[in-house]
Amino acid sequence: MKKISILGLTAVREGLMEELMDLGAVALNSQESKLADEEWAALVSPDGDEAEAQRLEGQIVKASLALDVISKYDTVKSPLFKTRRMISPQQFRQILGEKEEIWNHAEQILTLYHELGQLKSEENRVKAEQLFLEPWSAYEAPLELQSTKCAALLMGTAPNAVEPDQLAEELDEITAAYEINVISSDFEQRYLSVLCLKRERELVLEALMRYGFNRMTFKDMRGTPAENLTAYERQFAEIETRRAELEERIRDAVRWKSEIECLIDDLTMQRDKVKIRERLLKTRETFCMDGWLPVKKIPAVEKLVLEKGCCYEISTPDNGDEIPVLLRNSSVAEPFEAITKLYGMPSDKAVDPTPFLAPFYCLFFGIMLGDAGYGIIMTAASFFILRKYRLEGMARQLIKMFFYCGISTVFWGALFGSWFGNIVSSVAGVFFEKNIAIRPLWFDPVWDPLKLLFFSFLVGAIHLMVALGLRAYILIKNGKPLDALCDVGFWYLVFGGIALMIVPGTFEAGKWVAAAGAAGLLLTGGRAKKSIFGKITGGLGAVYGIVNYFADILSYSRLLALGLASGVIAQVINTMGSLAGGGILGAVLMIVVGVGGHSFNLAINALGAFVHSCRLQYVEFFGKFFGTEGIAFEPFDRKTKYVLIHKEGN
Repeated sequence: MKKISILGLTAVREGLMEELMDLGAVALNSQESKLADEEWAALVSPDGDEAEAQRLEGQIVKASLALDVISKYDTVKSPLFKTRRMISPQQFRQILGEKEEIWNHAEQILTLYHELGQLKSEENRVKAEQLFLEPWSAYEAPLELQSTKCAALLMGTAPNAVEPDQLAEELDEITAAYEINVISSDFEQRYLSVLCLKRERELVLEALMRYGFNRMTFKDMRGTPAENLTAYERQFAEIETRRAELEERIRDAVRWKSEIECLIDDLTMQRDKVKIRERLLKTRETFCMDGWLPVKKIPAVEKLVLEKGCCYEISTPDNGDEIPVLLRNSSVAEPFEAITKLYGMPSDKAVDPTPFLAPFYCLFFGIMLGDAGYGIIMTAASFFILRKYRLEGMARQLIKMFFYCGISTVFWGALFGSWFGNIVSSVAGVFFEKNIAIRPLWFDPVWDPLKLLFFSFLVGAIHLMVALGLRAYILIKNGKPLDALCDVGFWYLVFGGIALMIVPGTFEAGKWVAAAGAAGLLLTGGRAKKSIFGKITGGLGAVYGIVNYFADILSYSRLLALGLASGVIAQVINTMGSLAGGGILGAVLMIVVGVGGHSFNLAINALGAFVHSCRLQYVEFFGKFFGTEGIAFEPFDRKTKYVLIHKEGN
């Protein structure tokens, strides 16, 4: 990375920013520190327009809502992986030449959507009134009739546990001029109408309420309940007709989907250009900016800046600068950047772990899944996706990574003799009564698990030694060779000595080498402490760290655990598929159980292999040297969501 500062006339600013966006090569810095400086603040001001940015943001939200609405009515089947469609600048400009018409359609879609919402509210209202009125459908009098000159009508509900005879007995003590009618009842309550003298209404109501009577009114309702329910049915029909009309008009607007997508991307780029200007400073006639760019992009940026007649300076970063990080790896290691980025970005003073984790990740994944048949499916599926879909970013990296992991799985599956478990011997034995099997090229972990366990420990030890080596490299790179010797070199002696002790004939030499390493750790582990007690405890703590390393090595036993899980489950699936024996029924059962079972086994164990391979990298490997203090390099470019604007030849 290099630092770049640019000074130019305001007249060329828009053109420069437009072409910088095309290059996507410069990450602009915030200018807050300069604006906080009195000398700078007296000369310049921020070149931003917050009101314009908010206006564009509002338009993006509005257009995106219109797109979401028509997407619900789009009958075109969505692809498995949604990718940006490629479009030339000329095509993009041609589409946006109809921007006013596109906006009209977007607003029309939103109007239709708003009306649909109103229809839904109206439907809910009618439905609620219908449900309220249905228990009264047998009531034959008009609902607006609540009283006459001498009589009053009380309508309401009472708990189902209350019998009409109980109410009658209560009312008999008050008056003989009443009549109780049960209109309907349900599980919880009865729906009643009570006719009484107008002058006795309050007494009757008070008596009824002692039994839980709840009076009901029918505001703004005219006619009988049956007449009102019929009217509601007509309203439902009208609502459905209107909804169908609105939805048909929205479906007709789906043909504008691609244009609205272009509109959203154009608005997004406009907003980004306005927002990025907050990182520019201006005077009345000039502007200035500074940021970072990769060394490989310097010629292109220099050419552009000179064409615009701007002054510029490219310099080496100063000590203490927070330098953004851009990972750059070979085509084989590059897909595994996704694993690194999921954890965090390395510091510019550290090292990119991607090329070192890539082979181990493939190795771990292949051992854990450990079936050549599954590996072939994963490799073929990944290859098909990469060929059919133009994936970008982390999605492309992950699929390409699974392609390599699939190849590793085929390799280790062949070594372990697992091809969809023991499918060959199962089919041969059940249907052909033959004893045929694919022999492992190395050994079968199901029958010799200890060999895989010891191999897992060996691989884990190598993995940790590489991590310690990277730690030493970072310390030396940052001018701390003594720390590299004390914190890494002595550990190499300890583990090297232990390795020699295992090798026949070198036990004594290994013992002295390990002892020398332990002594070095004991003497230097507390070197940062000031007191004698602190130095002693620091040294003892450093030596005790060997327990943590052995615990880390034990973590690699998960290679055996997951490898056995996928292999054993595969064999169980084959056994279940062969339970019906030979014949047509047996073949059908074998196919059904095999396809379903192996699909499930592949999915669940591929997920397990992915997660646990990441875990071994993040905890055991990264924990020895990797920090996430890095800041990702985020250039000012065209961040579109739906279209990829490309120039001819690119």
